Amino acid sequence: MDSRSGRHHGDHGGVMTTPTARGAGPRIRTDHPLLTAEDEVGLARAVEVGVLARQALERPAADHDRDDLAVLVRVGEGARERFVLANVRLVAAETRRAAATTAVPPDDLFGEGMVALTEAVARWDHRRGTRFAGYALPWVRNRIRAAAGERPGQLGPVRRRSEVHRVRGEQMRLAQRLGRQPTRAELAAAVGRAPEWVARALQPDVVVSLHAADGSPVEVADPAAVDPLTELPDGWSAARAVAGLPEPVRSVVSMRYGFTGAPSGWQEIGRRLGRSPGQVRRLAERGLEQLRSECPSQHRVAA
Repeated sequence: MDSRSGRHHGDHGGVMTTPTARGAGPRIRTDHPLLTAEDEVGLARAVEVGVLARQALERPAADHDRDDLAVLVRVGEGARERFVLANVRLVAAETRRAAATTAVPPDDLFGEGMVALTEAVARWDHRRGTRFAGYALPWVRNRIRAAAGERPGQLGPVRRRSEVHRVRGEQMRLAQRLGRQPTRAELAAAVGRAPEWVARALQPDVVVSLHAADGSPVEVADPAAVDPLTELPDGWSAARAVAGLPEPVRSVVSMRYGFTGAPSGWQEIGRRLGRSPGQVRRLAERGLEQLRSECPSQHRVAA
């Protein structure tokens, strides 16, 4: 999977959530089986085939060919969903850390983290030999921290933020290409800035381990939380549910959560639809509420 891959993701990757107490994060299942390196490669290849099949369906083809392509698309969508769900715990861990120090609702932080996770799934190139979690963590962490800091007086000007995000994005691209973290000089050369400027841009980004001081994994699942995906009926699909939303809600949810390409921000969606960021955010909330209501009630999490 690489930057040519499409994306498929809805309502936090098909995971229905509700906010809990501040700092606790969304009450979601975070114990989906971890993927082996072989699992990751196999799923990535299935996603890529599905993307190519979807593109082929946009061109004229014989009916039997279209049936075969449609099967490949469904397999790819299932692979993408499994990939995302297997890495939800990474988003939950970062959400809990950020929620402890901000007034931003945990569910909002979690949603931003899931958008970043889907971006990482689409951009990760399994051919480079890098494990997915190591590649995705900076994407998720930076997106959540940016969301947690989006309050008056907490961040610098928009241009400054854009430059910092560009540096961090280049840092991740170089890390995957080189198989290691780039040096300050390498990163500075890549972005056309002085090494001192790059150091200042990256200074706020403190690395936080996913393990406790004794090396044991941090527990991110809520033992008291209801499992929203246990025995979820095969007949229910987030993708089909999104397709059934009315316009313009369907377009907003599709663009925001990557059903029709790369997940987009509120400003970009508003520009495309000729609406304000606040309007598209409200449309997205309406769509997510409808998706939650359509998910079988016994599999939704109670507030």
